[in-house]
Amino acid sequence: MIATDMLRVTAKAARDVTQARTVDEVAKTALAITAELGLHSLSVVKKPADDASAEDAILFTNVPDCQVSKYRARGYAGVDPIVQRTLRGDRARLLSGIGEERLSELERKVFSSYHCATGVKDGLAIPVRRSVHPDGVITFGGVEPDLSAPAQAALTVLGHVIYGRLEELRSAPQPRGKAMLSPREIEVMTWVAQGKSDAETAVILSMSERTARFHMANAKAKMNASTRVQAVTRALELGLIKS
Repeated sequence: MIATDMLRVTAKAARDVTQARTVDEVAKTALAITAELGLHSLSVVKKPADDASAEDAILFTNVPDCQVSKYRARGYAGVDPIVQRTLRGDRARLLSGIGEERLSELERKVFSSYHCATGVKDGLAIPVRRSVHPDGVITFGGVEPDLSAPAQAALTVLGHVIYGRLEELRSAPQPRGKAMLSPREIEVMTWVAQGKSDAETAVILSMSERTARFHMANAKAKMNASTRVQAVTRALELGLIKS
């Protein structure tokens, strides 16, 4: 894709992202353009304020659920070298460059698990700063991605738009029928609404307890809720689940 075409397509994708009504729509729109650059993996991670908030740092990712569940449960956002090392600078970082740095054993473990889970060979990690302080990191990855200077510039612009829209969707309650709960999130919340614990819900739905917690955490974020009870209450009020 030549530079002029890339700018035109990126501008259209950015407009479409700002009009997306759900997290999934944002991701679908973004991945449609990044696929042309050989990028199939997308992760958006908010800088955790502290260790306690690291579990809910992921705004979006298409990394497999089992890997994300482990990432959340262990608070890896606080030690993820892609996130933490990108936040230290002002420019986008190649994943291959981060991998060549001296990483601790835990950092190397987290870094390798991302590549194994996604099949990514290289990509771009972009620091997002919507004010004077760093907000988060958006990471694009692929097998043989186009990481030329024009591609990096386009991804940086699109990355900031994606992050901003996801934050808007996360911070505002969704109108009736528009809150995008996945089928699994609806199933988990339905059982939680009936008083089931994560462990009990996991057994009922034939999943791990961590996976049940992962779906519940996603649902909480989509409901803009700080507690399970608050999330369930809002989902019931919106008619997204039944008691």
